[in-house]
Amino acid sequence: MFFANLITTCTHLFYSLVWLRPDLIKGGVRDVIRVGVAARSLELLVLSWVLYGYDISWNFLGIKMTFIIAGQILNLAVYDQLGLEGVYYGSQFRDLPIIKSFPYTVCSNPQYVGCILTYYGILLFYPCQEVLMISLYGILWYMATTEIEKIPKIKMS
Repeated sequence: MFFANLITTCTHLFYSLVWLRPDLIKGGVRDVIRVGVAARSLELLVLSWVLYGYDISWNFLGIKMTFIIAGQILNLAVYDQLGLEGVYYGSQFRDLPIIKSFPYTVCSNPQYVGCILTYYGILLFYPCQEVLMISLYGILWYMATTEIEKIPKIKMS
């Protein structure tokens, strides 16, 4: 569980660094995409490792899948609207168009809400203390990231 939370922490700290100090990322958005994809893949691998061996609760399957599917619809819609560069803070390195259609008509942070819904759906499949702690930790980081993004970004020269 510690390893899973450590990876989540490192991932969000990296994104916070990109948001607050994009000038430190020498390769620009390409490096951010590489690190982002690698970090998400590692998170998925560690989560799979943590969940291996736990009994899955199939009760209320429809409700659980609704959370996961709704979360993934929001995430995929963000990727569709912003592309990889927009999702991985490409706006820190150059101007990107402002999106005013779905999923931003549903909420102001659809990618984070989608991730939280997905975390919650997974949590419901594995009703045990370890998964609860990992899920809550991940959800708290998404909430913290939302607050970090309210901090004005520095201007690139």
